[in-house]
Amino acid sequence: MTYNLSDLSFVNDFAYLEISDGSTVVFNLVDEQIAVGAEELNINAVNVAVIDTDGNYIDGVNVIGEGNEFYSLATEHKEYLGKPLDKDNIQYCTLEVSDD
Repeated sequence: MTYNLSDLSFVNDFAYLEISDGSTVVFNLVDEQIAVGAEELNINAVNVAVIDTDGNYIDGVNVIGEGNEFYSLATEHKEYLGKPLDKDNIQYCTLEVSDD
């Protein structure tokens, strides 16, 4: 099954997607600017985790083109392959889940 990540709705920087096996994929948007001495560090990332059907929390994969036993992140835009998921590219990505 394919889930279009442009359909996600973030509330307080979190979005949830229940996938076909009953697990929940959790997306956490991190868009922060942090002062480090005289410099400013910009963080733009979407962290991904899975809560399986037993309630276990499993770190997810947030690199486009990669996956784990629950899902893989895909895109038709080759320039995003190998890049971390972020607020700017998430709209071009899908979450692929095996129908097994």
